[in-house]
Amino acid sequence: MKPSLKVLSYRHHPKYKFVLDLRAFKKGRKFFKARAEAEAEALRQRTLLERHSRALIGLSQREMSEIIAAKQKLAEYGETITDAVRHRVDHLERVRRCNITASQLADEVIEAKRRDGMSVDYLDDLQLRLRRFCRDFGNRPIAGITVEELDNWLRNLDGSPKSRSNYRANVSVMFGYAAKRRMLDFNPDVVPMLAIGAFAGLREAEIKRLDWSEIDLARGHIEIKAAKAKSARRRIVPIQPNLAAWLRPYAGLSGRVVLSDPRRKLGRVREEAGLVRWPNNGLRHSFASYRLAAIHDAPRVAAELGHTSPQMLYSTYRELVLPEEAERYWKIAPAAETENVVAFSAAAQP
Repeated sequence: MKPSLKVLSYRHHPKYKFVLDLRAFKKGRKFFKARAEAEAEALRQRTLLERHSRALIGLSQREMSEIIAAKQKLAEYGETITDAVRHRVDHLERVRRCNITASQLADEVIEAKRRDGMSVDYLDDLQLRLRRFCRDFGNRPIAGITVEELDNWLRNLDGSPKSRSNYRANVSVMFGYAAKRRMLDFNPDVVPMLAIGAFAGLREAEIKRLDWSEIDLARGHIEIKAAKAKSARRRIVPIQPNLAAWLRPYAGLSGRVVLSDPRRKLGRVREEAGLVRWPNNGLRHSFASYRLAAIHDAPRVAAELGHTSPQMLYSTYRELVLPEEAERYWKIAPAAETENVVAFSAAAQP
């Protein structure tokens, strides 16, 4: 049966006497005090539907199939076509705005390091390795170089693993310089996601829904809105000093903290760390154990985790961590501000 757009009487509210039921179109219901307002909205909705229908009629069978396939694939990650288009357009706009090439950036970085007073040996080594990088990427806009391209380039270099590691370190300096100056749209997924899980205790699903606007470094807290929390209750989680240090390089970013499914990148992190398995919400469990050992306040830790009762903490985490171990955990901080880390281009996201 074809859904209709009829204004109906509504008897369950003293003021709102009319309703327009749009649930068949995934828009909920709209309530009105006067029939004229309801009829005007119904007309507007009919016009939108007709306009969209005409646009759909103009699509080829192949285009329709691509839309359906894209919608299904994105749904696996909790994303929509609108999310994907917004992310892609944002990346293309950033590439368009940032035309600096790898060669131009390399020259700028070397000059900046010279002004910083770095040693002659350091500058010679940096120049040597960046010159080799620019032989392959020199004319490319820096914002368009993807992490997969960087990985492949490093793996295909001649020389020992130590030599490739040195190239990685020097190229990382260049990309870190660009990232700190917002020259490229690097992927802020992995480091913030890991840091927030380990030092704020958010669930992985909550981190994936988190927006940078909900991370307030100035006031020192993360807001988990009710719509994004597993418990459907809003909560405020304090940002510990070491977490602030991890997040500070990303201050000023907007949009989602995790722009796409990070499993591929987390897999690389796990391999580099030599981890055989990665427990679901494992960092959240670490947070609970070390936070409880540090402050000995189960109700407070439970509230930060979004639990209604500290009972789970007492039964699961109590006395698992020694105080000296907790002290070391809360001193884990970045050795340097992102210049040791290759920035991930948004184009590289799986």
